[in-house]
Amino acid sequence: MIPEADFCSYLKKLEGLTFTIADATHSLPDEHLQLLSRHIEADGISRRSFENAIQRFYQCSKKIAITNEFAISKSKTVRMLEENEVIEVLEGPTKDPKLGIERVKGKAVTDGAIGWVSMRGNQGTPFLREAQKPCYYCVTNVALDKEFRNANADAPLKTLQAHEVVEVMEGPRKDSFEGAFRAKGRACKDGAVGWFVMKTKEGVANAEQSGKYYTCTAAIAMTDVADIKACKVIRKLDPKEVANVLEGPVEQGDAGVHRIRCKSMKDGQEGWITTKGNKGTVYAEETSKLYALVNEVALHKQFESDGATLVRQLEKGEAVEVLDGPKEEKFEVTRLKGRALSDGSVGWLSVKAATVRPWTPTYRCVAEAELSSSVKQGGEALRKVEVGELVEAVDGPKKDGEVLRIKARAEKDNAIGWVTLRSTEGTDLFKVRAQPAERSR
Repeated sequence: MIPEADFCSYLKKLEGLTFTIADATHSLPDEHLQLLSRHIEADGISRRSFENAIQRFYQCSKKIAITNEFAISKSKTVRMLEENEVIEVLEGPTKDPKLGIERVKGKAVTDGAIGWVSMRGNQGTPFLREAQKPCYYCVTNVALDKEFRNANADAPLKTLQAHEVVEVMEGPRKDSFEGAFRAKGRACKDGAVGWFVMKTKEGVANAEQSGKYYTCTAAIAMTDVADIKACKVIRKLDPKEVANVLEGPVEQGDAGVHRIRCKSMKDGQEGWITTKGNKGTVYAEETSKLYALVNEVALHKQFESDGATLVRQLEKGEAVEVLDGPKEEKFEVTRLKGRALSDGSVGWLSVKAATVRPWTPTYRCVAEAELSSSVKQGGEALRKVEVGELVEAVDGPKKDGEVLRIKARAEKDNAIGWVTLRSTEGTDLFKVRAQPAERSR
């Protein structure tokens, strides 16, 4: 928040913010500066209100050219502005004295293209209409990635939780490309199953076959020494448990068994196990499906890495049994670069109706909630918010522990306070009011 006193003090220092009476120049009275501050927002100015006061956005109503010059006759087309694209105004509107039409210089939010756009045609056809700064909110947990093309399925910068809001810095825009080779595997350490990047799109291998591995076909004892007549049991290896060979196999002629010294990939324990008994029973057999990880890599539930759920990070040196693949992943995504309002984190996220949707600051109460005086839960209760009430977000969302809270103005009585959007149990207390186009669908 910018305190009212600080805002007024700053305005008083600005050059030219004066008025003249009878050839005498006067500074604006403090009362006028206070009225201006309160016109933007009472009791101090939030970031959102400040940006709404100094930024202006237009949405394209009909396809129109972005040109490099103000004068249409002298300009060249930068590109076409598509219907529903949003531009941020950098200059204008300015009226062309020859054509009598207003033009604005703007920056396309989609790709940052800068140029001049006509607000209306010479026949009065509207091309631009005023719009709010584009923001999206998360319907569910969404990965925030470092790069536009997360082709190697790197771990996200963070995971945005449901109800978090991101302001659009660039995009949304579509892209299609070929990515990494992914394989389905089972981690020998804990049996976790999922998909991982076996080879990046640059050809870097994250896993390789090195050394010998045996998979237990039955429960078998691991002992401290090779001699089965003079050994002590360290522990038992379970069926399907994997061991890396350190020595052997060796045959003990007098006992008629085959033994190897190995390291369990489950807990790192080292010792001797029997692979084949004196009657030919096989207790462990060599496998060619085991790969050792040479890099840390993410393990996901789904083959498609875009929006996939993280199982866990696989560690360098872990052994993984390949169950399927590797297969090359092909991407067709719509992505945007955004800044999370909760903490300022910046990154790329995928735009899907099931995960993120256009945000408006109007919320509808869907379960009885409490309007309180502080961003922290447990503050002074101002009143109850009833189901069906509409509130407008004037600040936030901000995190308070595990929940997100917004400072809201109730439509019913203009009461202002903080509300929780979703309970710690995962129950929605408020939902973003859908835009007219969304409600009609």
